[in-house]
Amino acid sequence: MLRNLTGMEEKKLRYDKFYHLPGCLHYDKVVIEQDIGEGFFCTEEEAIEAGFQKASGCD
Repeated sequence: MLRNLTGMEEKKLRYDKFYHLPGCLHYDKVVIEQDIGEGFFCTEEEAIEAGFQKASGCD
């Protein structure tokens, strides 16, 4: 199952959307907060189509 995380950069004040795959560096540390729009995707293609990009540490 893919996890996504929407984070806010402090300096740029813009939202960046990242998704994490099993095996990614921080996959097990991601906390999904559904009340702010975070959730799960079934495929990587779904995440990309929703405007998310692969998180760093997911090589």
